[in-house]
Amino acid sequence: EVLGDFDCTCVPGAHPAVVGVFNPRGTVLPLIDLRRYFGLEPSSADTKRNVIITEFNDQRMGFIVDTVERIYRLSWESIGPLPPHIAACNSALDWSVLP
Repeated sequence: EVLGDFDCTCVPGAHPAVVGVFNPRGTVLPLIDLRRYFGLEPSSADTKRNVIITEFNDQRMGFIVDTVERIYRLSWESIGPLPPHIAACNSALDWSVLP
């Protein structure tokens, strides 16, 4: 699901990438800024940001993103590990790719 506007409540002591929590349709979810997580510069104030709501293993959360081009629904059978030479570039992240 993709949302345009959102209100957020800060959570003291949270990870720096966690903007806080928000309440879409009566469910409180954590809200994570992917630019902060990946160490990117903040987008300009006039850039419209979106929230994508994801669900994995019955866990829902929101991610702040700049744009959304397409949403894919995937099963774990469709996902494989990165080749070793690419995985070595950034060991801090757990990456996977589609075969």
